[in-house]
Amino acid sequence: YAHLKQGLASLYLLMGKIYVHTYGEYTAGLKFLEMAKDLNLQDDELHRTLGEAYFHLDRYREALLSWSPLLTRIQPTDPFLFRVSACLMHLNQMDLAQSILSKMWSSGCRSTAIYNNLGVIHEILGRRDLALRFYFLATQRAVTQGRKDSLIPKKNFDRLI
Repeated sequence: YAHLKQGLASLYLLMGKIYVHTYGEYTAGLKFLEMAKDLNLQDDELHRTLGEAYFHLDRYREALLSWSPLLTRIQPTDPFLFRVSACLMHLNQMDLAQSILSKMWSSGCRSTAIYNNLGVIHEILGRRDLALRFYFLATQRAVTQGRKDSLIPKKNFDRLI
């Protein structure tokens, strides 16, 4: 019976991943992922995908809870941490979000998103000058790297000017 239960949970995980990652159908994917979780499947992909579905459905606390088993083993430069910091920002936990982004930066990650997200945090906290500085750095970095996402920090910068 345990072997059948494990196989069924793995099938639910696969179906959930297909709905979430291939079709962007987060509600449908969530149903399958929660069934896999209910069968006590312990799998990093389940935690990651379940959190991703919750994130896209604006259920940020549940996303963080789903991701919590992964956070102790994740490298500080893993881009996945941008999602974690975004959840914290949505939950108005700016200090913790800023701490994660700063740790990513000090560990060698130089992503445009770090600067942009730090700009968002400072803007929300009413620190306009710091927000402008980070939006500028994000725009500069994105343009010099030829990135397509350079319009995001530029729009933020232009909006504050």
